[in-house]
Amino acid sequence: MSGDRARRRKEIEEKLANLKPPTKPVEGECCGNGCMNCVWLSYWENQEDFRKEKKDLQSQLALLANQKAGKGSAAGLGERKAGLDVKRLDQGSDAEAEKEEDDEEELKAMDVGMRAFLEMEKRLRGLK
Repeated sequence: MSGDRARRRKEIEEKLANLKPPTKPVEGECCGNGCMNCVWLSYWENQEDFRKEKKDLQSQLALLANQKAGKGSAAGLGERKAGLDVKRLDQGSDAEAEKEEDDEEELKAMDVGMRAFLEMEKRLRGLK
């Protein structure tokens, strides 16, 4: 069983190492006309997918680490789960704050009209 766990841990670590954030659109790639398939919208959607995938892989690693430490048995699972949920909530709030700061910085650097369009599109698509 521990061999399976070690193999799974190595697979997850490799996925994390190979996980690359999306490339930010370069100057001139966006025409500024508020296209329905704007490169910025695609970038933010890809960035959200990247963050979710990274968080999921990190959670899987944490779960494997708990199992390795002998915490994988059924006894006391409720207590550990409650502790793990609190830890995830703390990490999630930090990650969300960082995400919002990054997005705000990118938006501030844009044209006002384009910024308004992208904010509206993000809200409509449920990205904000």
